Amino acid sequence: MKTFDINKNFSYEELSNYKKKILLLHGIRKDSVRREPETIKWIDSIDHGTFCDIGANVGVYSLVAAFNKGIKSVHAFEPMFSNFFGLTANVARNNTSKISPFNIALSNNDEIVPFYFNRYKGRSGTDIGSALHSILDKVGYDGKEFNSTFHMDVISCSFSSFYNHFNIPCPDYVKIDVDGKEDLVIDGMSDVIRDIREIMIEIDDINCNLIDKIVSFGFRVHNEWKHSKSSNVLLKNDNKN
Repeated sequence: MKTFDINKNFSYEELSNYKKKILLLHGIRKDSVRREPETIKWIDSIDHGTFCDIGANVGVYSLVAAFNKGIKSVHAFEPMFSNFFGLTANVARNNTSKISPFNIALSNNDEIVPFYFNRYKGRSGTDIGSALHSILDKVGYDGKEFNSTFHMDVISCSFSSFYNHFNIPCPDYVKIDVDGKEDLVIDGMSDVIRDIREIMIEIDDINCNLIDKIVSFGFRVHNEWKHSKSSNVLLKNDNKN
């Protein structure tokens, strides 16, 4: 199966044509994928199982997973309303039934929580493809309070609660990128985390100790890719591999 050369700098056209009709609805998603080719390479390496995309945004990584014939199904979680529209538009445009999109924030509790929109770089904060928002408070991935003039309530539940309540088998592979709230997601999956084969998680300065917690569940660090403001860490479950 074709994978990205991790050292190559991709043009917009190459990235857009990589998997049939992946629709990049906002330039920030194009730049994000170009900065993190290791995530695509990891998804492409999966030869069987189910995939979960937590913090799916407009669904670029979910689509890459959906076009991997070895991946049976994809659960994509995205709480932000305009990004969720982009996600569902991408699913429809690619005519794939493998992706199940859920307009839910995964955290450590089942509750209604405030979702704060980040108006970074002069943006409105509600643009399709925007990122760096936050649930519960206006604290970003860097631990600093960001500029937010608008918030709305969203549904939040824990990973364990979602999969147990709906009697859905725990996914084999999980990607987590929720801009600084990754610790809440991990707290909310403690009941089922040992059933997961691999986790790719974004680590920032404010949650750098989170890796030790995941390791305590029987995972080991397989690889780490450092970026300017964060790192992507791939962990594998020794009891599942």
